[in-house]
Amino acid sequence: MINVGTIEIMFSCDLAIKEAQNIIVICYKYQQPFLTYSEEKQELINLVNQAINDKPTFTAAGFFEINRKTVFALLGTTIAYFIVLIQIN
Repeated sequence: MINVGTIEIMFSCDLAIKEAQNIIVICYKYQQPFLTYSEEKQELINLVNQAINDKPTFTAAGFFEINRKTVFALLGTTIAYFIVLIQIN
């Protein structure tokens, strides 16, 4: 049960990163109806700039990023060691 929770957290972190990238597209889409120098458009531009410059990353104490690739790398390594153990016996 602990492993399922860990995998769920890793997938959630990966999904949060992807959704942060979607914010940029949504902000550009919502900018179109506003006037060039309107306050609303400036706020959307500021949000886009912040999303581009401060991309979210989730790390395990700074050692490695937590994302979907990490799950598959851990799974692949575990299976490889399991196969080696079977061959030794």
